[in-house]
Amino acid sequence: MCLCILYYGLLVSEIYVACSNIVEYEGGIVLVEETKPHIAGLHSLPGGSRKAGESDIAAAVRETKEETGLIVEPEAEIGRYKDPRTRSGNKIIVRVFASRVIGGALQTSSEHPVVAPYSDEEIYRLHSEKKLRSWIVELAVRDYRKGLRFDLPA
Repeated sequence: MCLCILYYGLLVSEIYVACSNIVEYEGGIVLVEETKPHIAGLHSLPGGSRKAGESDIAAAVRETKEETGLIVEPEAEIGRYKDPRTRSGNKIIVRVFASRVIGGALQTSSEHPVVAPYSDEEIYRLHSEKKLRSWIVELAVRDYRKGLRFDLPA
């Protein structure tokens, strides 16, 4: 979903909102490999944009199921991260949730040919090699490991 900022009726900024999950599975944090041309080969947390009328939490759950096959339940918010300029040229705010697996099984797709759990060290290595879709992935994992958690609305 895109938030538009208007100033006297002129569009001055578009900010996209994405919702992602940190999901621990089989001893690691689940990442997906992207295939879209501008981000092909890069790894990211499962997640994506909201559909019209959808809550951030519902979007995070839906996107994780679509991208990984896992059914998750968000338990807390890790943080809200702002990237003023993504690889696609957009401004974005990413809400990252700590979610537990409640069903499903890992599966790949044509959009995500690699879906797997990664150790923290592997994630930090991917970051240093510039193979993460965004710096937000590495920072969110570090915040998660520090125990940073915000309550979800009731």
